[in-house]
Amino acid sequence: MATVTAPKFADVKVGDTLKSLVLPPISRHQLALYCGGSGDHNPIHVDIDFAKKFGFK
Repeated sequence: MATVTAPKFADVKVGDTLKSLVLPPISRHQLALYCGGSGDHNPIHVDIDFAKKFGFK
């Protein structure tokens, strides 16, 4: 796994370009683990049809 080093806040100036952080999609398994750990079982996070009713894709 590659290590990403972020610039220090003091070294970043207005107008600097920062590299994008590209991460793989979150799996349903990871989402279920997060919901269990956080206690946030809101159906908008886990039910695709429910989320679509609120404008999520």
